[in-house]
Amino acid sequence: MTYNQMASLMKKTEQYQALPAKVSQQVLRGLDKNWQSFFAASSEFKSHPDKFLGKPKIPGYKEQKKGRNLLVYTIQAISKVGLRQGIVKLSGTSIALPTRVAERIAEVRIVPKCDCYVIEVIYEKTEQFLAPNEKIAAIDLGIDNLMAVTSNQPDFIPLLINGRPLKSLNQFYNQRRAKLQSLLKGNRQSSQRIRCLTRCRNQKVDDYLHQASRYLVNLLVDQEITTLVIGKNDGWKQ
Repeated sequence: MTYNQMASLMKKTEQYQALPAKVSQQVLRGLDKNWQSFFAASSEFKSHPDKFLGKPKIPGYKEQKKGRNLLVYTIQAISKVGLRQGIVKLSGTSIALPTRVAERIAEVRIVPKCDCYVIEVIYEKTEQFLAPNEKIAAIDLGIDNLMAVTSNQPDFIPLLINGRPLKSLNQFYNQRRAKLQSLLKGNRQSSQRIRCLTRCRNQKVDDYLHQASRYLVNLLVDQEITTLVIGKNDGWKQ
């Protein structure tokens, strides 16, 4: 079934009409993309199973009552009047977020989590490129030392970015998760508390990695280093 066929069948349903048309269209496009990705991955798996860690899984159903789905508000579903006032106002909702983003907003996503919703504002920014040169930096990724950075420039001071906070965070997460799993009955592997624990852990990891990568990029830009080399490690730390 193509996207257009699916859209034609869904347009008159209560669920489709409960959202702004542009948002409902994005939900269907996301579903279509998931199935297309599944078919492509399944075909590739048959020809080259060595490229995969496991057999591709078919897209699953949402839980009937508690199931939630990502919502994408394109620029057409965001109030233009609100944007001129520095507010991101989502059509058909009471959600209004002040913003200082000067760049053009592309879309806003409402991402369901186990105990909350995360609102992501996606914006477009013109990339600024440095003129290519012979200045090169290289990274060795690790555990205790998240990044060991050096360069072919004689005045570059080798840099170590600490990885032990992430290691400690993961150790706490694994211990706490194991404890919570031991309290589960039957064959259950997860619970609301475990999902919330995982969300908090992932947010902290993402924040730490973002700060570390931003620090490194700013450093390289300041020293006009235009090439960064990272070793390729297929399947590393799976």
